[in-house]
Amino acid sequence: MLKVKFKFPQAIFTTLFTHAKKTAPEEGCGILAGKDFMITEFFPLENTAHSEQFYEMKAEEQFQIIKKIRAKGLKMIGIFHSHPVSLARPSATDIKLAFYPDVLYFILSLQNPNKPVLKAFWIKDGEVEEEGIEIINEAKASKSSVKLGRNFTKR
Repeated sequence: MLKVKFKFPQAIFTTLFTHAKKTAPEEGCGILAGKDFMITEFFPLENTAHSEQFYEMKAEEQFQIIKKIRAKGLKMIGIFHSHPVSLARPSATDIKLAFYPDVLYFILSLQNPNKPVLKAFWIKDGEVEEEGIEIINEAKASKSSVKLGRNFTKR
């Protein structure tokens, strides 16, 4: 069993799920930001590939979001995308196109829309390692005092 490291507020999970359902059958995508081990913001982006099997995001939009994240004193923690009809695990294409080894890749499976599954992975040099996440309620999110244990500039 994975040790939980990253906290994911229920409200953000709900937003991801809504975004993924809205963009289906195409993959939905976006950027997740936060502080320490807590995800605090989701920035949805358009899948410019308009594909059911992979996603692309405009570089200019990514840059603007990263500027907003830094202005808020947060860090880019992960890149999100959905798998409308497959499991929450990186595909061969996901692994090949994982250009940011210092952030997590969050994948939300809608294979069973009544029970969506969210997982997070480190992907570096073709190697995949699952990371533990916990979806938490808002009261727990506001009381969190977890400190960052992973350096996001080196992996």
